[in-house]
Amino acid sequence: MAPEPREPRARKDDEDTRGRSAGGSWHRYHAYSLPQLEEKEYVMSAYQPPPTGPPAQDPGRTMGIVGLILAIFCSLIGLIVSAIAYNTSKKAGYQNNFALAGIIVGAVSLVLGVVINFTVGFPFMNRG
Repeated sequence: MAPEPREPRARKDDEDTRGRSAGGSWHRYHAYSLPQLEEKEYVMSAYQPPPTGPPAQDPGRTMGIVGLILAIFCSLIGLIVSAIAYNTSKKAGYQNNFALAGIIVGAVSLVLGVVINFTVGFPFMNRG
């Protein structure tokens, strides 16, 4: 007897072969016959740069801290740097307390330095 002719097999992409053996019965999965996952179509969005971190803080804050430190040690330079930092923060809509403290400390130490210099320093220079 001659064997009966079979229908040609469909391509692997056309039939659902997940988890079936060659005979069509289900079998247990092992490392080489894992089920194929369905491919999902993803829509690619336009490139977006990664986030840069938290929004920028007060632009004059660092300069205000530097101005306060300079106002303690060198009153005129600290006063100028603190005034610049205060105006920068004010234009950006922030309140910069470090710069304000630098302006106050710088102005007070500058006035005290001038007063002490004229009352104590110059009389000793003229004695000579």
